[in-house]
Amino acid sequence: VAKLQEDRDAKATQLQAIEVRLEKANANAAELKAKQSAQELQIQQLEKELGRKTKSETALQQELESMKDSLTAERKRAQAEMDAVRQKLAEQLADSSSSGDELKS
Repeated sequence: VAKLQEDRDAKATQLQAIEVRLEKANANAAELKAKQSAQELQIQQLEKELGRKTKSETALQQELESMKDSLTAERKRAQAEMDAVRQKLAEQLADSSSSGDELKS
């Protein structure tokens, strides 16, 4: 009977030790889960921020392209104006040269 009591006490002690380890493991698991949740939240926030930055960069890139297109169009218009002025000057020069030839005759 004493031997059975001793075995029972030893098993009870082992069971208590197992329960303590199980509680520690559960506490560690809860702590890890909390850390994981915090990291997931941080990842979501970083993804949102990255999305905003990407949208902002895209908008800036589009604005830059628009400005480039605008400058190109303005350059072409200015070149066309300069070509027209040159043409007019060339015509006037040609007219003045021919009228000068007529005066000599």
